[in-house]
Amino acid sequence: MVGPRTREKRVAALLGVLAALALLGVAEVAVRIGWDEPLDPYPVGFGGQRPSGPVAPLLEYDPSLFWRQRADAERTLAIGSGETYTIRTNSLGLRDDPFPAPGQGPRVSGLLLGDSNTWGEGVDNHETYTNVLESMLAANLPGLQVDLLNAGVPAYSTTQSLRLERQLLEAYSFDLVGIYNMGPDMMFTIRPDSAYEKGPFAALASRVLVRSAVIRLLRRSAYSEEDEVLFNYYRPDSPHRVPAEPDYRRQLQAMVEEAQLDGARVLLIVPLPMCLEQGECLVTPPNVEQQRVSAAVNALRESEQVYREVMRGVADDTGALLVDLPAWLETRADPTALYLDMTHPTVEGHRLIAGELLAAIQPLEEIWRASAGAADGGAPASR
Repeated sequence: MVGPRTREKRVAALLGVLAALALLGVAEVAVRIGWDEPLDPYPVGFGGQRPSGPVAPLLEYDPSLFWRQRADAERTLAIGSGETYTIRTNSLGLRDDPFPAPGQGPRVSGLLLGDSNTWGEGVDNHETYTNVLESMLAANLPGLQVDLLNAGVPAYSTTQSLRLERQLLEAYSFDLVGIYNMGPDMMFTIRPDSAYEKGPFAALASRVLVRSAVIRLLRRSAYSEEDEVLFNYYRPDSPHRVPAEPDYRRQLQAMVEEAQLDGARVLLIVPLPMCLEQGECLVTPPNVEQQRVSAAVNALRESEQVYREVMRGVADDTGALLVDLPAWLETRADPTALYLDMTHPTVEGHRLIAGELLAAIQPLEEIWRASAGAADGGAPASR
């Protein structure tokens, strides 16, 4: 039997909880009215390579993907020398036209995953290799609706692209999946991506807490940007975001095999080298920061060889098609003309990459034509 004193303690505890909840509610309203700025689009304490500057407002926090692009957004960014390029996202928060495109009849549907090289740093939406390849395929496949989705996101590693692929495979069926992931995986970081793995309950808690303006304000105060964090991927004594073995191999193989199980043919794209000559990576006079960059670039160039071999090995193990852009680049008379900066291709670079992908998937075109003859109309890209 509960005594009067025990009941009084329970009532007092209940009143204390209600008072604390009321205080939090008042604080939430006050912060929303007086502050409530958008949450930084990164996990708490994330120290790896991240998209920043003008691109950051296009992003929002996501507890599973770390960050994702805002849906139906548009922004014009400067390249330099007065040039600009425009970014538009669709309802999926991906840099492309509406997907699937309106229309009836047989179609070929594709998904191109990757980082800012796929996303299209410095080029307009229609100039990315995804959209150029879409136009090339449409010209080769008259009577078929060709619908390729650009699912590249700035600074995405295989950790993020694998999770994004899984989300998209739940909603759509693709005939072709292309994968251009490597650069962000091998960048140096304070903690590897695996340190941010969340179980189902932690992920649910993140989704709830991230909606609180009070939590956002506390997090902004506790995790301010510091040079050591922001530029840690210039420190070759740090771990890679996604170590080549076993994480990069495991995740890359999962991307391929899960797409194949869904009925897609997979195209692995070995990325362009980071830069062709060390001097071309340094665009300002040497100083302390540039020396740090130089040391990191040298280390990353060595790492590239390891990651490339992993991708080639995954292609061998899974039967995926392979486009080896470093080998192709050696055949170019003036390869430097294809680089916008240290890593990203120019408009011409995107066009030529699309041509290489088209050549690699040419054997599939007859299969798609034959399957189109048996199609019964509609929009098969959507589940």
